[in-house]
Amino acid sequence: MEKESFEDLEIAHFLNQHFIAIKVDREQRPDIDDIYMNAVLIVNGSGGWPMSSFLASDGKPFYNGTYFPPQRFLAILQQIQKLWLEQQPQLLAQAEQISARVAQYMGAEHSAQALGEQVFPAAMREILQRQDNFQGGFGQSQKFPHETWLFFLA
Repeated sequence: MEKESFEDLEIAHFLNQHFIAIKVDREQRPDIDDIYMNAVLIVNGSGGWPMSSFLASDGKPFYNGTYFPPQRFLAILQQIQKLWLEQQPQLLAQAEQISARVAQYMGAEHSAQALGEQVFPAAMREILQRQDNFQGGFGQSQKFPHETWLFFLA
């Protein structure tokens, strides 16, 4: 989507005129990605990347999805902008409902306190088992830096 949508002049102009676009790197901020991916999964039943989430000013998502082809993405942007002007209270109510479901899903069983101390050594073993001593990095392909793993191991 970066090349085909965000660098498209018509889409970029509309996006910049009516929205505040924020790109979250899921490798650097998996905590943020997890929240919005859970919203996508709850609402759509499936998820994936690239992910697009449309949020109220308090960060609560009211519409989201995964990949949108350029013309569909522009149509979605135009529809959301129109709905925001005409039906903002309904969108905010929808954002509250989605956020409540995400919070419920990510509740106590997903919190660090509920995990307990036994999870940390297991996580460290899992990460170190994926370490590639020959070619570096973790895993066998897509050697993107796992910044959060490195911080965890430090």
